[in-house]
Amino acid sequence: MIEEKTHIDTDVKSEEVDINSEPKEQVLDGVTENENSAETETAEKVEEFKQETDTTETDPMYPLRASTENLSCVSAVFGQSEDEIEREFKAYKAAKLFKKFDLDATGLRGDEEVKSAAENCLKYGFGGIVVLPQYIVTAKKALGGNADVIAAISYPYGEEIPYSTVKSALKAARRGAKNLLVPVGVSFIKRGEFENVRKTFKKIVKRSKIGVLAVLECGALTTEETERALKILLDCGVKSFRPSTGFSQNADEFMNLKNLRSAYKNGNTITATANSATAQDAVRLLTIADKISSVKAVEIANEIKEKLDIK
Repeated sequence: MIEEKTHIDTDVKSEEVDINSEPKEQVLDGVTENENSAETETAEKVEEFKQETDTTETDPMYPLRASTENLSCVSAVFGQSEDEIEREFKAYKAAKLFKKFDLDATGLRGDEEVKSAAENCLKYGFGGIVVLPQYIVTAKKALGGNADVIAAISYPYGEEIPYSTVKSALKAARRGAKNLLVPVGVSFIKRGEFENVRKTFKKIVKRSKIGVLAVLECGALTTEETERALKILLDCGVKSFRPSTGFSQNADEFMNLKNLRSAYKNGNTITATANSATAQDAVRLLTIADKISSVKAVEIANEIKEKLDIK
């Protein structure tokens, strides 16, 4: 039995030697490709991606913390310390991030409150402010063209009669709004009145001649209802969407975003609602959404600046 085992081991060893002696390299157009090297490189990339993902999960500000390579070289060129260069880099990335924020001021009342909110838009460099139609002129004057004025029409439920919604939208456009935020009434969809939805948005898009952002309360709609409404809105020329107003109790914003993005065609914009979001939530939402709209935009911005240790 011992001799037989030895014989078997020898055969196996011999086979291994024969296999390993076969060439594992292929030459294609003069380029050598080594399978072992390719496998090793792939494994390294997977591990690198895993480490980066783990870092992002433990530190949501990771994308904003990443500093420039060759920091010492950059420091020498500009005559600044590496700490100064790193702070400037983080401040620059934060400023770009804040451009993706719209401050929701629809809950404010009075010109002074709206003016103060607009001043915060300028202070933090937000991309825009969302206001009720009666405050368009106040917000526009305070912003001086440095941020967009978005008028919320039939807000927040979109349950006004189509004629009234269209009339309000066109009036807001004439008063100087850059974009219109128009909710699609859930009851219209539930009753199957898709033709009313089509006529309303087609008129608004065609006659206002400005951007229209439609709000679909995805949390209150079935997948089929959402997809049908989305198709109608796209056919009407709507190119921007929000998956909720923030008033629905059924709103799982991240899941709604994922569903909306999967049903979406390229070239359109999705804005997430982040009324109860933290800085971590906001950054997470922006991994899917193009922008966020929040009543807490100032608080989120301050939290991000604090986490990044920037003024």
